[in-house]
Order: sequence, then C-alpha cells, then structure tokens
Amino acid sequence: AILLAAGKGTRMGNASINKVAFDCAGVPVIKRIVRNMREGGVTRFVIVVGHHAESVMQALNGEPDILWAYQAEQKGTGHAAECGLKVLESIGFTGSVLISMGDKIVSPKIVKGLLARAAGRETKTEAVLGVQRVTGPTSRGHVIFRNERPVCIVEHKDAVRDNNAEALASPFVNAAFYAFDAAALSKSLKTLRSDNAQGEFYLTDTIAQFAEAGTLDHYVVEDPDDMLTYSTRLELRKIAHRFLRKSSEFLKDAASQEADCGVAPKERCSHIASCEISRMDEVHLRSKILTNFIKKYGDRPCLIASAPGRINLMGRHIEHRGGSTNMMATNQRMTFIVAPREDDIVHIANLD
Repeated sequence: AILLAAGKGTRMGNASINKVAFDCAGVPVIKRIVRNMREGGVTRFVIVVGHHAESVMQALNGEPDILWAYQAEQKGTGHAAECGLKVLESIGFTGSVLISMGDKIVSPKIVKGLLARAAGRETKTEAVLGVQRVTGPTSRGHVIFRNERPVCIVEHKDAVRDNNAEALASPFVNAAFYAFDAAALSKSLKTLRSDNAQGEFYLTDTIAQFAEAGTLDHYVVEDPDDMLTYSTRLELRKIAHRFLRKSSEFLKDAASQEADCGVAPKERCSHIASCEISRMDEVHLRSKILTNFIKKYGDRPCLIASAPGRINLMGRHIEHRGGSTNMMATNQRMTFIVAPREDDIVHIANLD
C-alpha cells in the first residue's frame, strides 16, 4: 500500500506536527491505519511524507516492512502517488498496490474487500475505484456513472466552477481508496495535467483514462463508519471516541496482569527486584482506580494516562519559555482514568 501523508493539514490548527501523527485515542492516526491495513491483508507499505516528515516517522517507529518516499513540493495527489511508485520501481516491485490518504482510517474488512476485488478481477482490469454513496452535502469528488460503470471523477470545486449538473447529481462520491496495477498507474500518471481549479496533479484524473480503456472496476463502501476521515481536531476527537475501550475491559486486563504478577503488593518478598515491584504497584493501583471509577461514574469508554512525578532542581519551571531545566523522575506516580463528556465541564475526583 502507498499512504499519502505529505500534506500540511492547515485546518488542524497546529503546524508543529503532521496531520496523520495526531493522537487518536492513544494511538497516532497513521499507526491505526497501518495496523488496520495489516489486519486486512496488506504486508508492505510506502509512506509518502513531506510536511513534518519526522513526526510521521516517529509515529511509525518500530513498524516493520515500511519504506519512505519524500514529496518535496505539494503538487497534488497524483504527484504524491508518483513519488511512492518511484520507490517501488527502485526495488523492482510489480503487481497490485493500494493507495489511500494518510488521514483516512479504513476498517480491515474494507481493505479485505478491495483486495478481494482486485485479486478476483478480470485480466484486463488495471484499476479498482472505491466509492461511497452521497448521504448529504459534500465537497468530495463526484463519480460519474454511465451504464452502471464509473467513467470519471470530477472534483467538487471543478463541478461547481463549471456548473457540471451530471457530476453534482451523481449518487456516488470518491472514497479516495484505490487498487492499481503499479506499472499501469505509473504510465497513466505521466500523462496528467494541472489545468484545474487547484493547479495540481490529481490522482483522480487517471480514473477516466482507465475507464476509457475499459480496464476500470469499482467497489462500493456501504457503511460510512468503515471509512473515517477528518480535517480538524474536533472531527478527530469525535473519531477518537469510537476507539475508546470501556473501563470494565481495562479492569479485566488489570486483573489478568495482577494474576501474572503472582502476588499482591502487600504479600511480596523482599528479594523481588525494585523494577518488578514498581510494575506490580502500578497494576494494583490501576485496578483500584478502575474499580472506584466504575463505582462513581459507571462503566464508560475511557482512557488511562499515567506519568511519573519529577524533581526539578532549582525549583524553576521555565522550559515553556525556552529555558533549560534539570529534572529527574521519582518513584511517585500520577494516574488518571479519563472519560469524555458531551459538554465543556471537567469533573475531577481524587481517589485518596
């Protein structure tokens, strides 16, 4: 799979990190995408990076079978895909490749579905286009169908500019999730032009070429919850709520970990290593907090956050103004169980 993650994501309101590296219920978005795709059957990846590439690379640190492509200039999705394909060509890769946006969390079953459509296609088919049904106002690319087959994608801005009634009336929009024959796509990308409203090279323009050649198939993503995308932090926050686990699930995990530790904190022998004692203390504390949380607030989707206490020599907290501090961790720890509310109220309860 080639994942396009070079964009600036200006609507996120934070220029210090790439859009795909933002946290989503404790896991960076790009990491969730890669994990879902692995579960769906993808084994190797090319990540196309540009803006704050280091934050994307850090988010995927430790993930195996990943290659990187750098898009120095933002010239559109077509150019980004070409950057990814050049990496594949350099290692002699041939065959099918999935292409998706780096800010689109696709469920494993959709990945499996598109892969199955690509694998079961006719020999002459070189591209499979993912589409979704229009359920309301949209700014996404409109997919024009004729004789029940897709023929092209018209970007929304271009459709509005040209008053393209056929495009604006289409019941399908582009899901921005594709399967291509790598060699055929590379050939098609070389013919793209940038005479559009954005002045960019659109990956979507290749679809008309494959349709005209009779080598295009499509795959309908029926459930919108199987493809989650975002443009702002508020939208990402709403998505993140879907991935929260219930406090009872965390409690079950903690109970299992306590059993693995072998003995409760008060029953330990003095010869147990200090690091092991610390781990057992943390597990026992987590069980205690979760039990009280459920008793006070009910069994709710939540997050667990934990950090050690610190000593700051000289007592000055100045790093937020660019100053230097000399800190060390202590054996004290602050642990929170946190559940989202529907309003702006923050309610904090201290266990002890």
